[in-house]
Amino acid sequence: MANQHLLTGKDIFPDWIHDDDFGDRLESIGDLITDTNYIIWEPGMDVWQAEYRYVGVVDGKHVFASNIQFDNNQDMVFTDAELQEYIDGEHIFNQEN
Repeated sequence: MANQHLLTGKDIFPDWIHDDDFGDRLESIGDLITDTNYIIWEPGMDVWQAEYRYVGVVDGKHVFASNIQFDNNQDMVFTDAELQEYIDGEHIFNQEN
């Protein structure tokens, strides 16, 4: 579960996602499960983005695809190092629905 200080004052999109939808934090890249939804921190917008399904490794990079209808090609793509940095910084959580 996300520490409350990570969530305080931060928007979560889409707006039907709430604090209790944050599941367990990941410990390593090996914890990722294909076709599972995750909530990912988006630093440029300073928000949590939910409804991102882990596609797997594509062309050597980890790909998360938005499940939101009409979200035109808003994939999040990470190298191993970038993704591990997100995991270590508690910026990616399982999404519980």
